[in-house]
Amino acid sequence: MNDKLIKKLSKSCLFAICPDAKRCKRVCENKYLTKVFSRKAKILCMHELVNKEPVFYRIDNKEQTMKTRNIYPASNSLPLKKIMAKYSLSEILCVPIEVAKYNHKACCINFFGDILRPASEFPNNSHGVDFFILKVTGVARTSGIKKILMGSESTGDYHRNLTPRLKLLGFDVAVINPFDSWKERFNKNAKIDKIDLGSIAEALISGKFSSSYVPGGIYYSLRRATRTRPKFILRRTDSQNVIAGLVHQLFPGVWDKDDSIFFDRWGRASLLVIQRYPTSQRILRLGENRLARFLRKNNTKLTGKTARKIISAARCSLTSNNPGEQTMDILALRSHIMEEV
Repeated sequence: MNDKLIKKLSKSCLFAICPDAKRCKRVCENKYLTKVFSRKAKILCMHELVNKEPVFYRIDNKEQTMKTRNIYPASNSLPLKKIMAKYSLSEILCVPIEVAKYNHKACCINFFGDILRPASEFPNNSHGVDFFILKVTGVARTSGIKKILMGSESTGDYHRNLTPRLKLLGFDVAVINPFDSWKERFNKNAKIDKIDLGSIAEALISGKFSSSYVPGGIYYSLRRATRTRPKFILRRTDSQNVIAGLVHQLFPGVWDKDDSIFFDRWGRASLLVIQRYPTSQRILRLGENRLARFLRKNNTKLTGKTARKIISAARCSLTSNNPGEQTMDILALRSHIMEEV
């Protein structure tokens, strides 16, 4: 049996190789084997002949190999196994935190689900965090707690300042995926702070949650830049679409795709002319000489030839003759051009 076929079989099914290499070679070259393999079936390669006819043993490998070694998610930030091996269950305290914009809410629950301190709020500032730590350490001292586990949901940016501060103070803090804490709720449709705190505590106790990774240093800067760039591109595209629509309404022909006056319509010279003289009527009142002087004065590197092209486009343009209707369009055009520049 050739090595390639053995390798192919070993990936998909169990098979036995005939001790008689010559016989096995004859069988593998048989057309029946080719026909069966074209169906991508799981086959046990035959290792004997019955009446000089090839016999194929079909197997279904129902025994599934479990690749994962642990039932807990790999991205769990709390090494619960190591913590439980080091401390007894009565020495572990879970502190679920419901983060918010102005005031956070937290409570203290032991590993058996008993509430040692009811839910209370603390402000989202340095004094509030110090007050919160004081209360938690007080509960731990009176209850004989040696290990404190804290957890909060990944809720927007509300946990971004609180989590690093708590980690800096030496606490184990897990940023829990809200979907994992939602699965721990008894009533999936209810949504209040007390129920949220209970579900976060259950996720901490069971350890069945995935943590959100909060990068730091250069990685945080790279992620912020990566997320910001598409938003700026969309804003720029929207602004350019508005500018193009207003230019074609106020001064049609100046950005003609067949006979372009400017090399780059989004360049400095093009936007400068459109911003200062947005309509064909204003260009005609300005005249060719003053337009050429305007281009030279602003260092646009455009000559009188370009000024003649702009005047010619203004004479051929078809625009509205009502100045009152153009006032707001001109203001909108200049606002978008200032944002573009």
